Amino acid sequence: MGDAFKDGCDHGHDDDACAICRGESLDPGFVAWLEQAAAQPGRVMTAEEMVEWVRSL
Repeated sequence: MGDAFKDGCDHGHDDDACAICRGESLDPGFVAWLEQAAAQPGRVMTAEEMVEWVRSL
């Protein structure tokens, strides 16, 4: 993801509640899985569904 989130995730929430905004590294396997899923054609779920799914992990 490189510098994509160098200034936080820009979602207007408390930065302390967000691993990305705190600068924590995400699991490389999880990132690879997301990148692979993103490369698939078509949309499997809405953005809101994705957020809820990630929060449930």
